[in-house]
Amino acid sequence: MDASLVFCGDTMLAAGCLAADRFARVREIIQDADFAFCNLETSLATRTAAVEKRHVLISAPENLEFLTHCGFELVNLANNHILDQGLAGGLRTIEVVKNQGLKIIGLQEQGRSKAVVLERAGMKVGFLGYADYGFQSAFMPLKERVALADVAELRQKVDCVVVSLHWGFEYVEYPCPSQQAFARRLIDAGAQLIIGHHPHVMQGIEEYRGGLIAYSLGNFQFKIDLGEEYLNSGTGMILRVRLSPAGALRYEAIPLGSSRTGLVERSQAERAHLDQERIDRLSRAVNGAKIGWLFWLKNASRIYFPMQLEAWRFRIQKFGGSHRLRLLFWLLKPINFWMLFFYLFASRGVSEPGASFRGADQGQ
Repeated sequence: MDASLVFCGDTMLAAGCLAADRFARVREIIQDADFAFCNLETSLATRTAAVEKRHVLISAPENLEFLTHCGFELVNLANNHILDQGLAGGLRTIEVVKNQGLKIIGLQEQGRSKAVVLERAGMKVGFLGYADYGFQSAFMPLKERVALADVAELRQKVDCVVVSLHWGFEYVEYPCPSQQAFARRLIDAGAQLIIGHHPHVMQGIEEYRGGLIAYSLGNFQFKIDLGEEYLNSGTGMILRVRLSPAGALRYEAIPLGSSRTGLVERSQAERAHLDQERIDRLSRAVNGAKIGWLFWLKNASRIYFPMQLEAWRFRIQKFGGSHRLRLLFWLLKPINFWMLFFYLFASRGVSEPGASFRGADQGQ
């Protein structure tokens, strides 16, 4: 008998206590799955000190009941908002999540990702979690050699390895070339499913050597006011996968929308058609091809880079001059330096995302 797995993206719950169940309209999809996962991107600690950043996410611990009621069993906590209330807040969040009976991935143990193994339909599925973020303790940073070794080791113990990656560049619709290359190496090492999140928009789904790479699921239930309707809502999908005892995968991408009252729901009518076209277009860009650096830098410099500059401006004005030095070091990173170049000199006239995706295959 096949096993059913459901994966949902970035989920922030709410700052105060939720007055209603935001997930009622998708509950059936979640509850029907043998395994249900989301990226829980908030702190659940309310009495610790916030860090110096523009968007600090915090949610009432009581809101977690809505996830368990919906049918989620597994959450990722390795992300860029788990320490929004400091390490103490992150540790308190772990405690709250465990008390609700949810399993956690994205934790580290002796420098390795702490695996969660669940068994359903006669199959053992192992989950690992990483974030491209500089954690020092408790949560698992993305270290490529370690991740490849973790996957190879876990594959000897389970029927299927799922890797959760909090990575990429916000609001960019394509993985960068180094992401694509690494995701393929994870499949080669023994992973069967790569589940990406963090960009807050959907990216393509690649079928590679019997595995499946969802580069970004986008938003499940996540909203920050960024001044533009598209950026405020983002885009998102539920990824529903069927795993056969022989290891074969079949999948369905279910586009999501959000009602005016904040309920998570399937995209409807014309929006559903456009969202599905978007998923198909983005998936064509990664299947059987390599995203090129030239193409990717032109696209990333249009949205991601100016948004980051605005975030740095905010931090400098609100928190003081030390952030000026941090901005300088950030700009000196090669990928950011090249985005600055394209932002200043080469971004005009770039094609719309998906119109052409074969750039210079550098860095592969």
